Amino acid sequence: MINSADDRRMKNNNNDVRVAVLEQRVRELEAAVIPGQAPSTSLAAASSFIIPVIGSKNSSRILRSTSGQFVVSAAATPVTQQLMAQEVVDKEIEVERLQSLLRKCYSRMELRQVQYDEEVNEFRRESEEAKLQLTKVKARLSELEKECVAYREKAMAVDANRNSTVASSLEKIAVQEREIAMLRNDLERHMQLVKNLERVKKEYEFLELQNEALNAKLDSKEATIRDLEDNIHAMKMDASRKMESGSVTPKAGAFSLFDVEPTKFLGTSKESNVREAKNDRLSFSSSSVTVATAAAEGLGSSKRVEKSSSLILSDSDTDDKLQLSASTSKLIRMQLNRTLECRLLAKCLKDVAAKAITGDAPSVNRLLGCRSDSMSESEPEPVMNDASIMSSNCAERHIRKITEDLERIEKDLNSLRESFVEYYQKKIADELKEDESCRIQ
Repeated sequence: MINSADDRRMKNNNNDVRVAVLEQRVRELEAAVIPGQAPSTSLAAASSFIIPVIGSKNSSRILRSTSGQFVVSAAATPVTQQLMAQEVVDKEIEVERLQSLLRKCYSRMELRQVQYDEEVNEFRRESEEAKLQLTKVKARLSELEKECVAYREKAMAVDANRNSTVASSLEKIAVQEREIAMLRNDLERHMQLVKNLERVKKEYEFLELQNEALNAKLDSKEATIRDLEDNIHAMKMDASRKMESGSVTPKAGAFSLFDVEPTKFLGTSKESNVREAKNDRLSFSSSSVTVATAAAEGLGSSKRVEKSSSLILSDSDTDDKLQLSASTSKLIRMQLNRTLECRLLAKCLKDVAAKAITGDAPSVNRLLGCRSDSMSESEPEPVMNDASIMSSNCAERHIRKITEDLERIEKDLNSLRESFVEYYQKKIADELKEDESCRIQ
């Protein structure tokens, strides 16, 4: 804006100079044309005119020098005067033209002066507005400085509060770290206690399994004792009949079967059962020792009775109502042993399938179907497959045992079937999830 104003001012100055020069030339021409008017200094310096006096006796002529001056000389003829008059008329026309140009220049000058005044007023107004704006900016700067000071004070206060908060937080963190260390120590101690508890639980479960195995052995020994009691009772009756008939006479130094008390063989087992019922379930060591002792005593006594019974029954006739034949007894014993083997295989198959479904490695003994120590403790031993005669009560117990074993086999096989059903249900569900065509859109 300032550059454009300077350009306009320079143009106006140039126009003013030109107008002044034109005005000066017009005044010079007027002075030259109008008689009796003294020429100006600039006119005399630029050009000089000598105008002839019209109506004088001596005619004159006008000569123009090379410097632009008019030299008036006497004219000899009227033609010359006419030319001079024509030239004067031309000059007047030129003067009028120049005057019109001068008026135009004056009007332009006035217009430019008005524009200049308007521009100056505009510049003044803009400067006033700039001054007002500057005043406002200064006031705003002062306000901003005050706000900056207030914000700086607030920031300092916030920093102080933050520092105090950080210090208190660090103290709290230190306290919490100490508490965490204490809790970590407590956790380690509790984890150790949990491990000890798990170990105790495993020992407890093992002792429970051992107790169950010992109870099963005890039941089998009691069954054996009951069989022996039945055999002893049958031998007593047979011996009493033969002694009454006089077909058999006792030898010197031989003991009588009437002197043998059947309750002697059950004394230790009954006492152990009563003792086991009274004691707590956690005291398995003493009960297991007691049961093992009782089982050993019962086994020794059963062997002695079997030897004596085999000696007595070797030369005695069997009663068809109380005793079975040797082939039937052997068949029952074979069936009992086969049932035990089938139960063992079913149990091994169940355990192997459970391990395979869960992805764990099965036991080698279970995989091969061999009897392990844990199985021998939980399962009764197979009976001797001999041709000895079996009583009806003993056969009934064996058949009941076979029925129970078959029920257990059925239960294990049913559990195995349910495991396979659950496995294939899960497998089919996973395959349906992976199959995009089965998804509900």
